[in-house]
Formats: sequence, C-alpha cells, structure tokens
Amino acid sequence: MYRKSRGYAANQPRSHGLKVVLLLVLLGAAAAGWFFLWPDRSAAVAPLIREIATTHNLAPSLVLAVVHQESGFDADARGRVGEVGLMQITKGAATDWAEKNGREIPTTAMMFSPRTNLTIGCWYLARARNRWRTREDGVILALYEYNAGASRVFDWLEHSQDLKLVEDVPILSSRAYIKKILALQAFYLQDAQAP
Repeated sequence: MYRKSRGYAANQPRSHGLKVVLLLVLLGAAAAGWFFLWPDRSAAVAPLIREIATTHNLAPSLVLAVVHQESGFDADARGRVGEVGLMQITKGAATDWAEKNGREIPTTAMMFSPRTNLTIGCWYLARARNRWRTREDGVILALYEYNAGASRVFDWLEHSQDLKLVEDVPILSSRAYIKKILALQAFYLQDAQAP
C-alpha cells in the first residue's frame, strides 16, 4: 500500500509547485509596483495635506499618517460603511463639520474632493485632539476617537480613567490602528527632517 500511494503521488504532475511559484512572482510584482507608485500618490497630495493640517494646528506628519492608513493616498477610496476620500470621511462627520462651521452639508461627490475631504478630516481630528489636549494620553484618545467615535471613548473612560498606553485601548482593531498611525507618523516626521 505504501509503495502504491507513493508511486501514485510520484506520477502526479508537478504543477502545484509551479502554481505556487507563479503566484509568489505575481504577488511580488504587484507589491513592488505598489511600493514604487506609493511615493507618487503621496507626493501629489502632500503639499495640500501640509497646508490644511497647519491651518488646523495639526502636525502634518500626523495627518500624513492618517491619510496613509485610511486611504493609501487614494482620493477615490471608499470604505465598507460609507466612508469616502483621503481621510475616509463619513456623512456624520461632514454634517457635524457643516453645522459647527455654518456651511452647507457637502454631498458625497463633494466629499471626494481632496481639499474638502482634508478640511473636514483635519477639523474632525483637531476637534478630537483639542477635546483631550489636557490629558497625557491625549493623542491616543484623539486617534481612538477618530477611528471609533467619541461615544466609544467616553464609554471606555466611564469605566477606566487610565488610558496611558495604546495597549489599554479596549477595541483590538482600534489599538492596531493607533499603533500603525503612531509608527507612520514617526516615519513621516523623520522623512520631513531628512536633507
């Protein structure tokens, strides 16, 4: 029996290994293409990001990190639950921005405009940062709010006043999001200081 099974397997075509190799080559080529296109995507919107971030008293490196994570610098990006554009703005965030600033609520089409999207996204992030500015964990809380919403942050703080470390964030996906943003911010901060 052993010999028969072995013989059967030995007589099978070796196409499985070839398929795996071809798949790896294709994935590698796609990743390399993405890597080389990424700087072009960010370079196209980086000056606008810096301008609008500065207007809202946000570190451009932080906003670059958020845009990188949220949309990969794709102004036409769409999220799973209706978020759109560079900063993945929701209709609710756009409505809040419009009401607080005496503006017309932007249509979804308007929210794809990089300037409009960044203006609303930076306003929303700055509002979150300002809400938590007196706390040592303010940046973590602001990013948590940007990712999961203010109500989740308030609910969490109702049960625990201590959110000094990213590891204290109760939602695993938000914890991973915050870690990624902080790492990307460090990258963009270092990149901005390079000669």
